[in-house]
Amino acid sequence: GWGRPPAEAPACLDALRAAVLAGEQIDLRYAPPGRPAEDRRLHPHGLVCNRGVWYLVATAPQGMRTYRLSRVVSVRRTGLPAERPAGFDLATAWAAVGERLRERATAVTVEVSVTSQAAGFVRASLERWCRVEAGEGPGRLLVAMPSVPAAARELAAFGDDVVVHGPAEVRAALARTGARLVERYGTPTAAG
Repeated sequence: GWGRPPAEAPACLDALRAAVLAGEQIDLRYAPPGRPAEDRRLHPHGLVCNRGVWYLVATAPQGMRTYRLSRVVSVRRTGLPAERPAGFDLATAWAAVGERLRERATAVTVEVSVTSQAAGFVRASLERWCRVEAGEGPGRLLVAMPSVPAAARELAAFGDDVVVHGPAEVRAALARTGARLVERYGTPTAAG
């Protein structure tokens, strides 16, 4: 992403890349958040670097899964052939992962109006990471966001090209942000 440093290559990246290219199953020791490390036999299909974070897309006994490489404790190639789903496409698989994450991350739906000049840019910017639907009326959108603070932070970046109609918690969070900015930078004068 823009303004982000290049992703640091995790220690396991070379071994995983080699297994993916060789089409070989792996034994992965993986530490899910808040749980002890677990051993897993996987069929690796591809590696993705998204916003500076590396992920493995693989098939486990439970089906297609993603694994964050920073949580990989160890990886061992097995020498056994990996089975790849028929017609597998890494870009399509990753898009499906993003859609599932967006659906799970919806904690608040925000109704906004967008100026006609900025409508395309705003929609494209938000759709990269959250669900956006047409609202009632021209220029109206319903934006599913993971939290009130995230909604305020993201929507504030669009300035006066976006008007937030609700919920009240998001409007209040935006007002607090605006007050802090005025406090820090002062009230604008006629001279600018």
